[in-house]
Amino acid sequence: AHHHHHHPGGPGSENLYFQGGSSGTQDVVYFPPKILTSVGSNASFHCIYKNENQIISSKQIVWWRNLAEKIPEIQYSIVSDRVSKVTFSNLKATRPRGKFTYDAVYCCNEQACHHRYAELYVIDVNINISCETDGYLTKMTCRWSPSTIQSLVGSTVQLRYHRRSLYCPDSPSIHPTSEPKNCVLQRDGFYECVFQPIFLLSGYTMWIRINHSLGSLDSPPTCVLPDSVVKPLPPSNVKAEITVNTGLLKVSWEKPVFPENNLQFQIRYGLSGKEIQWKTHEVFDAKSKSASLLVSDLSAVYVVQVRCRRLDGLGYWSNWSSPAYTLVMD
Repeated sequence: AHHHHHHPGGPGSENLYFQGGSSGTQDVVYFPPKILTSVGSNASFHCIYKNENQIISSKQIVWWRNLAEKIPEIQYSIVSDRVSKVTFSNLKATRPRGKFTYDAVYCCNEQACHHRYAELYVIDVNINISCETDGYLTKMTCRWSPSTIQSLVGSTVQLRYHRRSLYCPDSPSIHPTSEPKNCVLQRDGFYECVFQPIFLLSGYTMWIRINHSLGSLDSPPTCVLPDSVVKPLPPSNVKAEITVNTGLLKVSWEKPVFPENNLQFQIRYGLSGKEIQWKTHEVFDAKSKSASLLVSDLSAVYVVQVRCRRLDGLGYWSNWSSPAYTLVMD
């Protein structure tokens, strides 16, 4: 026999036929009634559909999502003659629809749907944690934003970490013994957490734990070695002079004390004024403390700044040094 299915609209659509009502002769039981899970995972709901004290055969059960799309039957399985199961795999994040922050999953018989539904919350827990060690090598500051999980009302977030005495593991995992880290919400919506003191060559594996009454979820763990995320202090004692006889701009500087690794330097220079047209010059010789640059106008004032980072490319560029100016020669 060919069964005619309704094509319901979204929540509150008028053309949907809900059976039952106040008589209470209809009942649908879902287990679990609500699921909280993360993007990319799988989830299953079971249901039993009772009509006039008669349990509907699980073969006759159909499943709908948000009353807008019928779930393909390939996703159903019959657990027993009265229990039907629907499975979602590789889930995408729930898109909030108005005040609904979940997908409503309906277990229906072939003629109609009961108004009761199960709730599916799928959260994107891919939270990026970025860390930076200061130029004195005394502390590491980590930042992360909970923006992807703000739709989950009633949840709390926490950074958890586990420190391993040397280096990072090949693939970081969520460690059974972990500690919470106190993080402070900044004006820009990011949380900031400071590790101090730090162990430069220890691997800090960290992740964000989302706690909710429906359960807790962890973001994918990341491991950071404080030594490899250093932002050095800028070079100091920067001097700039025009050597008139050779027509060169000579720049000299002193490298910061830390880190002890080899550094590369970048010089930027331009004619002093409101809108400086910067030119840059790279220095990859870690031992050098000066550079001579060919410039066109020997009677002008040039402004020069220098910055540095590890020669192996790890970590961050320092801030630019304070500017140095050439003197005007007669």
